[in-house]
Amino acid sequence: MLVAVSGGIDSVVLTDLLLATNFSIGIVHCNFQLRGVESDEDEQFVRAFAESQRIPFFSTRFDTKSFATNAKISTQEAARILRYHYFEEIRTQQAFEFILTAHHLNDSIETVLFHLARGTGIDGLLGIPKRNGSVLRPLLSFSKEEILEYAAVRNLSWREDASNAKTDYTRNKIRHELVPLFKALNPSFEASFHASIQAWEQTQSLATDAAAAVLSQVVQDSHGQKKLHIPELLKFPNYRAYLQFWLADFGFHAWNDIYDLPFGETGKRVFSEDYVLTKDRDFLLLSLKEEEPPIHVEIKTIPFALTEPIAFSGTYVESYQKSKRTEIYVDADLISGNLNLRNYVQTDKFAPEGMSAGTKSVGKFLRDEKVSLEYRKKALVLCDSQQVIWVVGYRANRNYLATTQTKSILKFTLYS
Repeated sequence: MLVAVSGGIDSVVLTDLLLATNFSIGIVHCNFQLRGVESDEDEQFVRAFAESQRIPFFSTRFDTKSFATNAKISTQEAARILRYHYFEEIRTQQAFEFILTAHHLNDSIETVLFHLARGTGIDGLLGIPKRNGSVLRPLLSFSKEEILEYAAVRNLSWREDASNAKTDYTRNKIRHELVPLFKALNPSFEASFHASIQAWEQTQSLATDAAAAVLSQVVQDSHGQKKLHIPELLKFPNYRAYLQFWLADFGFHAWNDIYDLPFGETGKRVFSEDYVLTKDRDFLLLSLKEEEPPIHVEIKTIPFALTEPIAFSGTYVESYQKSKRTEIYVDADLISGNLNLRNYVQTDKFAPEGMSAGTKSVGKFLRDEKVSLEYRKKALVLCDSQQVIWVVGYRANRNYLATTQTKSILKFTLYS
């Protein structure tokens, strides 16, 4: 067993339980460098604890804030990604069988309440899973109060994370403000909630069995595609639940579009990252999306006119006009090197016309413009050797646009 130990009471109690039952364990610790000296003292505490018990110890440090900024995710999400990746790396390298974390009943309750606040189906009512691949969570049946009592009886020492007392984060608000209200209504709130989670697990099991039985009647495999027979599906008043059960594992999220698809015209489609769902008369067809070859066209001479991969031209003109989605005018003297027409990549940034200052990644720009996943994947950029000049068909880089001072004007046109 590889035990994730932060130094807090939960992971210290878990480690003590495992030592008392003679499991062979190692300890893994992540220093996220988010609390300055306190983070370093946590690491020193866990290291000293492991050495005193002669337990193999593995640790690492992360620049969590930089990772979060670069990935454009929250600090909490960044820390979660980093730690589980590191845990699995050590588990594999050192041939541990399982990773154990010290999540407990209150963590699971907070997770359910968090999901409820944002809106959820039955999956969101099940709390934290007891097992997720190689990760086990053996304390999920025990409340924080029981963990505190155990630590007191065993006279254990641990580190306190001062940030847990703050209410800056949603989870902490739930812990310190919402849960006490429920406990005031029901002193046995944790036990009652645990019983509810167990009941919801049973309900989900029944729903899974029922959905599998229905889908076996309406879904068939045909030449590498899965076909769902719409008339059979619509005999069930709760057809939406069956659609969601069938498609959730394929990465779909646009549920309202999917619910409407059985009533749409033939040829209408809904996309996930890797799959496409197509309405074809009396069937919904699920198939893998065909990967299109990347586009990269180097443009060495001007004027030019392309017909493939898109109808697109560039030529010198005497005057400029206001940019349109399909037509822009730029200062030719600002272009560095050859032009390139290509798919955008995650690192592409530009200064969108109409935004007074700063830059934005092309991906975020397209998302903010409500461009669908299907069309985001097909989006092209016109670049020079340094920057994106135009997100073709959407917006120009304001830093390249022609002005009254421009001596050499280039007009780029996209033809529909």
